[in-house]
Amino acid sequence: MDERYPGQWESDVVLADGGTVHLGPIRRSDDTGLLGLYERLSDESIYLRFFSPVSRPTAQQLERLSAVDYKKRFALVAELGDDIVAVARFDRRRGSDEPEVAFTVQDDQQGRGRYELFAHSAEVP
Repeated sequence: MDERYPGQWESDVVLADGGTVHLGPIRRSDDTGLLGLYERLSDESIYLRFFSPVSRPTAQQLERLSAVDYKKRFALVAELGDDIVAVARFDRRRGSDEPEVAFTVQDDQQGRGRYELFAHSAEVP
């Protein structure tokens, strides 16, 4: 395990509908899980995530999305069983302390309280 990996952010979270997911910082090895998530998203969800009608992320893009330094680039994933079903991420803009924030929630998991659980991510340094 990466010595920088902030395991203190891992937890099992009860959602608004009573279900649970495992929440934890993304790992470089999560690129395959991210691919699964993006393959399950509707075209509309892809558009809302990337603000343009793009095809599914390439291997290079997935690698970039899963490679974080846990300081300037950070992401939390929500896992249901073996599947990543949601991602909350921030990337600090160069020359600014303000981050770019993005949320992605698998279509059939929307409305279960994921955005509330990602409020937890606002506490991440």
